[in-house]
Amino acid sequence: MIQILHSVQIIGGNYKKYTYVTELLSSKCVQSFQSIREEEVSKLVKSICTCEGSIVNLTRNIFSMTHEITSRTVFGKRTKHQQVFITAMEEIVSLLGDFVLLICILLLEYCFRV
Repeated sequence: MIQILHSVQIIGGNYKKYTYVTELLSSKCVQSFQSIREEEVSKLVKSICTCEGSIVNLTRNIFSMTHEITSRTVFGKRTKHQQVFITAMEEIVSLLGDFVLLICILLLEYCFRV
């Protein structure tokens, strides 16, 4: 996915327009975060395995994993705003329903395929 950003700089009354092209989710970018994804998925699987015989809120666990992956790839570290993120994700899913789940699955599939 390519995102095009525009900026305008004013120098002495003259306007100069600059165009920046940023690649989001490029193959190289996605591959650079593979170890983070693998680590967080491994943590999720271990967490589920330790709850053998108990009821597991898989939705909340997946949202938590998504938060960890997102915060580590975007900010370079874990953040303390996990609950806010999970609440927002739950709201989005409740508004858009299964469509969001399908998009998330397709996006994760793409990320792991690259």
